[in-house]
Formats: sequence, structure tokens, C-alpha cells
Amino acid sequence: KNAPACADWFYIKAASVMRHFYVSGTTPLGVSTLAGKYSHPASGRSTPHHTRDASRKVIRSIVQQFAGQNLLLTRDGEARHISPNGRKMVEEFANSLLERKD
Repeated sequence: KNAPACADWFYIKAASVMRHFYVSGTTPLGVSTLAGKYSHPASGRSTPHHTRDASRKVIRSIVQQFAGQNLLLTRDGEARHISPNGRKMVEEFANSLLERKD
């Protein structure tokens, strides 16, 4: 496997994971669900239409860090959804980008 091309790949992935939680609202998401959302085509010629799930380790560490900062809440013991603090953070950041654009 090749190394990521962008030096900030972890932060970009973390922002993307947070966006998935924001868009899903109170619907709980697990690491396996997120790995499926970041799937990529499988290599090989015999099954070109199949995909492989993304690495769960990176997604799990991002989710754990967000949960540690009280940006995600745990539901049903495993799956998580965005907390009110996480929703507020995302909305404040989006508003700051809109203000910067003007």
C-alpha cells in the first residue's frame, strides 16, 4: 500500500467522519458502518464489481477521540451518534467558514 499523498490526511478523514455523524443525526453509526461508507474497489480481475471495506483502525481511533471529547454519545452499548456539543461545534465551524467567505 502507498502512504497517503496529503500530510493532513488524518484531519481530513476526521472531518469527514464527523460530517457523517452530523448528517445521520440521531441515527447511530458504528465503526463497521463507517468502514463500509469508505469502501474502495477490490483489486483483482476475477471480481471487479466487489468492494473492500476501509481500515477500521483509523476510523475507530477517530471515533474514540471524538467520544472522549464528548462530541459523540454511545447508544445501545456500541453504536454512537452526535451529541449536542458535537452538533454545536460543527454548526459553529460551518458558520465561521461562511463568514470568512463573505
